Amino acid sequence: MSPPMSNGSAPVGGYPLRPLGRCVPLVTAAEGFPAMERLIESATAEIAMGFRVFDPETRLRASTIGQSTAGQTWADLLAAKHREGVAIRIALSDFDALGAPALHEATWRSLRRLATLATPGGAPFEVMAALHPARAGPLVGRALWPAAALALERQRRALNALDPKTRRARFLDRPGLWRHLRLRANGRLVWRMGVAARLHPVTHHHKVLVVDGARAVLGGLDIDERRFDDPGHRRPAEETWHDVSVLVDGPVAADIADFLAARWNASQSAVARRLKRLHAVAPAGAAPLPPVPTLWQRSSLAPAHATDSGIRLLRTLSSHRRAGLGPRVRVREFEHAYSTAIARAETLIYIETQFFRSQAIAEALAEAAARRPGLGLILVLPAVPEAVAFEGKTGLAERLGAHLEATCLERIAQAFGARCALLSPVRPVPVRPVPGPAQEASLHGAEIVYVHAKLMIVDRTLAIVGSANLNGRSLRWDTEAGVLVEDAPAVRRLEQAMLAHWHAGGQALGLELGAGAAARWRALAEATAAQPPAARQGFLVPYDVSPARALGHPVPGIPDELV
Repeated sequence: MSPPMSNGSAPVGGYPLRPLGRCVPLVTAAEGFPAMERLIESATAEIAMGFRVFDPETRLRASTIGQSTAGQTWADLLAAKHREGVAIRIALSDFDALGAPALHEATWRSLRRLATLATPGGAPFEVMAALHPARAGPLVGRALWPAAALALERQRRALNALDPKTRRARFLDRPGLWRHLRLRANGRLVWRMGVAARLHPVTHHHKVLVVDGARAVLGGLDIDERRFDDPGHRRPAEETWHDVSVLVDGPVAADIADFLAARWNASQSAVARRLKRLHAVAPAGAAPLPPVPTLWQRSSLAPAHATDSGIRLLRTLSSHRRAGLGPRVRVREFEHAYSTAIARAETLIYIETQFFRSQAIAEALAEAAARRPGLGLILVLPAVPEAVAFEGKTGLAERLGAHLEATCLERIAQAFGARCALLSPVRPVPVRPVPGPAQEASLHGAEIVYVHAKLMIVDRTLAIVGSANLNGRSLRWDTEAGVLVEDAPAVRRLEQAMLAHWHAGGQALGLELGAGAAARWRALAEATAAQPPAARQGFLVPYDVSPARALGHPVPGIPDELV
């Protein structure tokens, strides 16, 4: 019998543990992009995607794909598959136009491009820009309006400083501004007075591709040129991007398709209402908005079968609540899976994460360290957050994030002591003497490698891979998707992929994630840091908490989940 159903088609109580089919680790976009391209090329009936960032002009990397489609970009590949009669649905995350204007603009630029790819009269080709339903409550919205108005005025002035043609094009790609600003006959932007802001502090953060409901890729990797990097991290620091995804098939792929369908259907009516409002305030001469997407009908979930090992879909889901800044938390499967796995760990916990800001997970690790004197921890994270390293941001959000990270890392370092290895990757390249924010992107005299992966391996038998970072936003607010793998051979393949990635050649020998691995990894990282950058073989060096501690500051009144 199928599990009980809730809104859309997502089951109450979470998805079941499924028998494992393929589970192939994909490390960096050099492996992830070609795998996804080949998956799309293999589709015979249906392609479904949900991404936070998706640029259809991203170049194809699989050498055989361009030959078969007579094209060079993801847009070409998708158009070719639609001409073959394959149905395509793409849900892009949208963003608050006042709080994240660049991301909002990029979403709508991609949406307009995707809307041109459909073959008339063919199978469905539908796209949507989905705002998370959570909005700041009325009292919070009024309290934040002065700051929102200032952000809006900055955008208005920046757009008015552009030449008229560029200004109009950029404004048309920011429809979230249309209810606040209007284009005058002279081409200048002016305020629409008396319009209150609708602030959206939460986003859809998952990154998922499913083909024919039978094969899927999910993890931390979005699709654009910024996300591309190779295992050698040969790009400059500001272009590096270490990420991990997995290619899976079997019953869990159908669960992933069901998850996407549930998110699509939950967003459909809100997208329809928003498109209607945008039509009412669209500037004269604006290109037509994309059509309203239809509901996505999918069959019921496959019956659950008892299994002692396998793979399970994990989610974070939240919804709107009437008061306050944050959403109503609905599903916290990632947080529960992390906490449960940490509690049962006996030998070693290996973690890669973009952020470590969850005090709940830090406390769970500290308790596990006290309970298991032989338990070790290896934690790999970026030396500096992207916004600080490459954009020079040091605002309240960055300060709160740094404060939480320093607090959490110092807590677990104290709990584990010598059994803990806090590490960051760097390129074997000396720091370039360049001015500006990029100068902060260094550690132990070398350029950093930016870590965006979200991965945990416990006792070489359990792994979690997905889109959720170890911060309150991912574990409680944003929409997230990933998998829990409880299959020793599959977990060992993930382990071997990470060993091969971080440690050059024979360096990886004896570094398997068993007893004593934390001390061995830490000793190797210290030895690597002692060498000149150009002489280093591996990437990992000891993490330095002092920059986070120097920047960090508590910000009363702002929930930890915001960062």
